[in-house]
Amino acid sequence: MKTPPTFHSVLADRLTQYVTLRTRMGMRDTNYWLYLRELDQYASAHPEITQLTQEVAIAVACLHPTNTETQWARRYTTIRQFADYLVGLDPTMRPLDPYVLHVRRHRPPADILTWAQIETLMHAVARISPKHPIAGYTLRVIIGLAACTGMRIGEVAGLDRADVDATTHVIQIRQTKFSKSRLVPVLPDTMDALTQYARVRDVTYPTPRDPAFFLNQRARRLDKSTIEHGFVWAARVCALRAADGPGPHFHSLRHTYAVRCLEGWYRDGREIMSLLPVLATYMGHARYTDTAYYITAVPELLALAAERRDAAGWLTDMEAPQ
Repeated sequence: MKTPPTFHSVLADRLTQYVTLRTRMGMRDTNYWLYLRELDQYASAHPEITQLTQEVAIAVACLHPTNTETQWARRYTTIRQFADYLVGLDPTMRPLDPYVLHVRRHRPPADILTWAQIETLMHAVARISPKHPIAGYTLRVIIGLAACTGMRIGEVAGLDRADVDATTHVIQIRQTKFSKSRLVPVLPDTMDALTQYARVRDVTYPTPRDPAFFLNQRARRLDKSTIEHGFVWAARVCALRAADGPGPHFHSLRHTYAVRCLEGWYRDGREIMSLLPVLATYMGHARYTDTAYYITAVPELLALAAERRDAAGWLTDMEAPQ
């Protein structure tokens, strides 16, 4: 669903106003619109409904019995946020219970790669298509770029030629996650690799059909699924990931970049908390807590933090003598 839906139930006018408001605020989550459309369809099928109630919200959230509890919770949260909007307009409307179908957010452990593992992945992915060496070369450069900048997979795929400035060593990322744009300075070696790729790309595809920086074999923009599949294939070839089990994925390069930055600052004796906003800005995080997560999620960083604490003679409440 690329555009907001049209509504037809007794809630149609309010739903339309709400969707228009969220769209102007930059909301482009198609799942969000899908959940609200299901609410509208449910209300249309039950003419006795005149108001959004707790019972209606739960019924719509659990419409699909095969969904997981997390999927039910997401639907309910979407409907509850719409209900909060209605509360501000209608004094007879009661807010929905925020703890119904609530599932605590859980982040899986981050897969952190060593530089040796990343180099092995880059060598492996270069062999992904013997008949079309440019395909493997493109993925090799992409993995190196993500490892050196922490860019998201969508940001890499979305790069245009004009976004990569070899003169200033800066990459411009436009309107990515959270509708933000930012400038990403890169090291000279990284820019040299991008410049060399651009030369090979232009010889291979002299008449590109897309302004994208990274092209596929049809001279069009390389999509995210191709990048992810290439990474997973290489991870399995390198025995970093089981044939049918979990393991590193492309986003692991972003995790690795963040951890290596923090690790380097720790070893240099830098003040981590004062530098978190810098890293958050560079990586395009919406909240500093998204960046601070790595400090407590990775054993190596916890160990470094403990070493600094011990060297400074710090004592926490838990460790203070009784």
